[in-house]
Amino acid sequence: MGFTMQEAVRRATIADSVIMRRLMLAVVAALLIVSPALADPPQTALGIQALALSGFHREPNYDQSGTGIGALLELSHRWDRMELHLEGIPVVTTTAHATSQQFGATAPALGVFSATARLALDTHRRLWIGLGTTIINQRTPLPNMARTAESRLAGGRYEIIARIPLHATHFVELEAGIIPRMFGSDHFLFDDPAHPPINKDEHAAETDVALAYGISHGHNAYLIGLRSINFSADFSRPGDAADRNVAYGLTFEARYGLGH
Repeated sequence: MGFTMQEAVRRATIADSVIMRRLMLAVVAALLIVSPALADPPQTALGIQALALSGFHREPNYDQSGTGIGALLELSHRWDRMELHLEGIPVVTTTAHATSQQFGATAPALGVFSATARLALDTHRRLWIGLGTTIINQRTPLPNMARTAESRLAGGRYEIIARIPLHATHFVELEAGIIPRMFGSDHFLFDDPAHPPINKDEHAAETDVALAYGISHGHNAYLIGLRSINFSADFSRPGDAADRNVAYGLTFEARYGLGH
């Protein structure tokens, strides 16, 4: 059953990646044709993105769903057609509480950090590609199993971004990223000190798509939109468990220009 779930996760991730690429190309091509040139933004910006998400966690013989809210901090610096973008949050306990007979009441702690270097493909800086890395840390107490699961995963991130002005102060932004391979390990710590910890190698993949409508006000910008994250993982040893996590919901983002 575990191996079957692994294969299903891999197929779903590949299918999601193909659909995402086709959608990005179609939307970007259409917007680039009809839109005017983009005004020159501030070189450095500090931002925060609030998220209200719903989603599910799925593994063999078990499903769990829930909702939660959170926030990501952002810092970007642009010069000419290059941009460095940092995004993330330290490890904090999330609001995504869920209860099940198998695990009990869980309140995972999650930390994410992404760093990407981006290059504009056109002189108007409408279309960008990015290359970087993402690191994910999580810690989830499992009271019904008298253990805690911890993991750290890292992998290369590839992005495509379209920033399309509608007129002087309004714009649409599409951002899509894929992490085809992440590597790391899971650590299972038991409440009973006599039980030694168990470590298992793990690999994963993730797709991340966001579409937002924004308004510029001076050096600042405010965006409201939608974001979807699809994360799948399985242990490296065939036959071990695999899981898939999907989250989607509304975002509100504020970016504050720090100067030219």
